[in-house]
Amino acid sequence: MKSRGLKDFRKEQELQNALFQYQLYEAVMNDMMKQAITAMIAVCEKRRYTKRYIQRFFNDLLMVLEMPEIFGQQMCSNEMMAEYAEKYDLDFDRINVKMETLDDYCKRYKIRR
Repeated sequence: MKSRGLKDFRKEQELQNALFQYQLYEAVMNDMMKQAITAMIAVCEKRRYTKRYIQRFFNDLLMVLEMPEIFGQQMCSNEMMAEYAEKYDLDFDRINVKMETLDDYCKRYKIRR
């Protein structure tokens, strides 16, 4: 009887761990998307687009991101990326996010290594 309780406990722990990992993944994805959209808006601003254009661009981006399934299938960003790379001769592999170094990160959060 004790082993069954332990199995239930482990199952509950695994479920909580999976939920935590999903929530962390979701938060990271949302933060990355916000940063990417901010970069896009910075380009629009640099090109001196109007406030109205930038607002419409932002809303159009949200529409694409919130797009529901079409014909029972979710749009796949990898497929879209491949299509746009070919159609517009774009090299998405050139995208390389500049991150702070591990040392800088540790300094910022006062983590001793």
